[in-house]
Formats: sequence, structure tokens, C-alpha cells
Amino acid sequence: MKILRRTLIAILILIVLVCCVLFLLPQVLGKNHPVTAIIDDSKIALTNSAIDATGVKGRAQEALEANSERIAEATGLPLATVNEAIGALDIESWQVTSLPRGAVETGTVDVDHGGVTAKVTTYDDPSVVTVDAYGQTVTLAVPESSQAYVRYLALVEDADHRRVPAAGLFGSGE
Repeated sequence: MKILRRTLIAILILIVLVCCVLFLLPQVLGKNHPVTAIIDDSKIALTNSAIDATGVKGRAQEALEANSERIAEATGLPLATVNEAIGALDIESWQVTSLPRGAVETGTVDVDHGGVTAKVTTYDDPSVVTVDAYGQTVTLAVPESSQAYVRYLALVEDADHRRVPAAGLFGSGE
């Protein structure tokens, strides 16, 4: 029993130390310190692995493909243009990254789907977008082949800037 208690205490201390290293040390050292860069890169790699393991990018791509006709109807774009944009977006190839310094926000779009609201933010640098969902903020690197199509996100909002439910764009949301 004594060994089990010591082991649990040691694990708890290790968890606290890891949290200090991952979250407090970068704040103490500053953003330009090499150790901070290593920690940030580790966080990015872990987040990419977690996102890939969930399959969420594949489900998003599939939902877009399955609802291309609804998207064309809601946006007023020809179906061929919508299909080309969906294919070129290639969401599965997007990876978590850090927001480049000096990136200026150019717009945000709120999308409702399946009871979840996500805010997608675009920047003057088309190589990144930020998604806020489930209380988490993730910046994604957009591959060069997809960057021209990110501008279509603005079509999710109507002319009066009211939120368009994603059920009309990405399926029933169920």
C-alpha cells in the first residue's frame, strides 16, 4: 500500500512538473526563447496527432462533399464551382500551426452545425485560418493549393450578415 501511495504521489508530481514546463516556462522565458519554440512545436505536434486520431477533418470534408448541392443553392454558386472548391480545400491536409506575427484579421464567419457553433477567422495571410469551437482555439495552416478557396467562407453569411445555419450548407446537422 505504501508503494502504491508513493507511486501515485510521484505521478502527481510528474504531472505538475510537466504542466509547469508546458504552460509556465514559455511565459517566463518569453516568446523568442529557443526552449519556448521547442515547447510550442511539441504542443502543435500533439494537437495535430489528436485531431488526426479523431478523424474530424475527414468527416468535415465528407460533409462538404455530401452537401455540395445545398451549398451551391445557399451560396448561389454553380455546382461545378462548389465541387471544385470543396475538392481543392483538401481539409485533410490542413495542419495545426501558430498564427504568424503580424497576421491581420480580415473577417469571421459563424457556422452552426450539429448544435455546435464554430467561429472561423480569416487573415490577410491566406496560409492560415483560426477555428474557435468547443471552447478551443486552433490555428490551421492552409495548403497553398487551398488558399484561393478560403475566400468562399465569406459566402456562409448572407448579405445582411446574419448567421446562416450550417444545416443548409453542410447537411442536416444531425
